[in-house]
Amino acid sequence: MQSEYKAWNKAAWEEVHGFYDSATTAEDFYGPANPQHRLAPEFFEFYRRNRPGRDATHALSNALVMWSNLKGVSHQVQQEIRHISIEEDVWEEIASDLPRIFCADDREEEGLALLRDLAERVVPLKGRTALLFELSTGLMEKGEATEAREGFDRIIEWNASEKHVIDARGYIHELDHLNPGQPAPLFTKDAVDGASIDLAGFLGRVVLLHFWGTSCGFCKLIYPDLRSLFQEYSVNDLALVGLSYDQDPESLRSTIREQRFTWPQICEGNGWKDEVFRLYNVRFAPTAYVIDRSGSIARKITGGDRGDELRELVRSLA
Repeated sequence: MQSEYKAWNKAAWEEVHGFYDSATTAEDFYGPANPQHRLAPEFFEFYRRNRPGRDATHALSNALVMWSNLKGVSHQVQQEIRHISIEEDVWEEIASDLPRIFCADDREEEGLALLRDLAERVVPLKGRTALLFELSTGLMEKGEATEAREGFDRIIEWNASEKHVIDARGYIHELDHLNPGQPAPLFTKDAVDGASIDLAGFLGRVVLLHFWGTSCGFCKLIYPDLRSLFQEYSVNDLALVGLSYDQDPESLRSTIREQRFTWPQICEGNGWKDEVFRLYNVRFAPTAYVIDRSGSIARKITGGDRGDELRELVRSLA
């Protein structure tokens, strides 16, 4: 049974990655041709038939990850998760996918309400911690900093999950130091091509820090906007710097060539633990930080389908 599941899982993700290799537009990514529309319900049904067990939990995680890569599925997911008991030890596996699913359908408020309800009722403390973490980050994005901080403080106090304690401290750092109008944290790093990148040296220019990775399918959506911005402005007006979480230098260099990224790229080689990723509390890709000419943070923008917003922001500052 386990070998059959592994084979099915492998084939499913090969199909998804093959689709991502050929898809180039938002319509492609979210449209009916995306095999995740079919695969997500299949994985969820496998979970329901075979729980509890490692394969069942893995299938549940697959289902939620795939649904989080789509649009128009939040109502379906809302119905399906009612089949998950609040006593099951699976909520930690799926908590991070829930807000993305609701956000994709412009149902952020409903998503936060669901997270708030689950964070109060779910029994396993690690699962409750994960749900409270997602609720707190969602509140933070809405500007409700006081309640968000209370949630992060509670996560640290519970100390049920080392990862979420570290991440909660990262978001408290963001609440204190990474707000619009505050000075952008400075760094000096070597680029992939060997050049030294000193953020302080860009003072007087608009700076766009683009956090990404070659394994991020939705990062591709913003590539055309980045190339357009780089061509539109002179180096005296806009400094564009890529920061990759990749750990395979050759794969990174290959993508840089294929995508015609002619601006400097930084890769420290430690994945999401790279120093600059932690300095700017970047935990999702793609993420962009835009810094104004005075060296202050203008805005943090997360998501591959927000290229128009990114272009307008740069133009308003340049």
